[in-house]
Amino acid sequence: MTKRWTRSITVMLLCLGLSVLVAACGGNGSDAGAIFVNLSGGEEVPAVQTAGSGTAEIRIDDAAMEIAVTVDVEGIPADQLLMAHFHAAPAGANGPVVAFLLASTPPDTSFSAIVTPDDVLANEDAGIANFDDLVQAIRDGGIYVNVHTPTNPLGEIRGQTG
Repeated sequence: MTKRWTRSITVMLLCLGLSVLVAACGGNGSDAGAIFVNLSGGEEVPAVQTAGSGTAEIRIDDAAMEIAVTVDVEGIPADQLLMAHFHAAPAGANGPVVAFLLASTPPDTSFSAIVTPDDVLANEDAGIANFDDLVQAIRDGGIYVNVHTPTNPLGEIRGQTG
């Protein structure tokens, strides 16, 4: 092969590799990675005895200014799920609600929510003045997902984002 041909192939391969890297890193301005949270009664403060458990998947889209949350609950019937929220506090402490994830009983034990800047319940004492503060607190582990039931209205299962 000629040097020119070899150089062209090298440039094409470098461009292809760069494209794959940009796509893998969420080159559209969004955070392509998900935050996975395990929910249990043992994480509640104080801990509660429950057959319930669950997971939450949180995806933050910085460009769209949206936080997509999917919660899957096991061991608790759907008709017992009252509410779910983001609360602002570190592990081992209780904190205020800073966004609703579920405001009424869902038809299923799996439910989803989209949190936008309009959904943030600002609480400057908890360090959450706006959407950007909420996003940073999620990434830093200063937020927990809390699922409430009639049996445990202060929270039946909980999990920290960090």
